[in-house]
Amino acid sequence: MSDAEKEKAKNEKTKKTAAKHAKQKKKEEKKEVKKAKRRKRAKAKVVIARGKRKEAIARATLMPGTGKIVINKTPVEALQNKYLISLIKEPIMLLGSEGAKVDIKVNVKGGGMVGQAQAARPAI
Repeated sequence: MSDAEKEKAKNEKTKKTAAKHAKQKKKEEKKEVKKAKRRKRAKAKVVIARGKRKEAIARATLMPGTGKIVINKTPVEALQNKYLISLIKEPIMLLGSEGAKVDIKVNVKGGGMVGQAQAARPAI
C-alpha cells in the first residue's frame, strides 16, 4: 500500500467516525428537548374532577390558560341553548378574574343535553 492509499483510508475512517459522533449528538439533543418538555408539563398544574347528574357523567380537566371552556371538543359558545351555557359558565363567573386564567376541557357521556350540562357544572 502506498502512502496515498493509506492517507485515503485514514480520511475515510475519520469521516465515518465524525458522522457517527454527529448522529449521537443529535440523539442526545433530542433527549434533552424531550426532558425539558416533560419538566415543563410537570410544572403546569392540572386538576381533574368529575361530576354526575342522572345518567350523565362528566370529567373536567382544568389547566392554566386563557379561560376557554370546551365540552366534548366543542366550545361552549357554540351551544345554542343560552340556559345551558349559563349553567356551565356559572361556576367560572363565581370565581371572577381567577376563572379567566383557567382552560377547561370537559368530556361528558350519557344522558341528554340538560343532564350533561348539569353534570359538567359540579365537575368544573
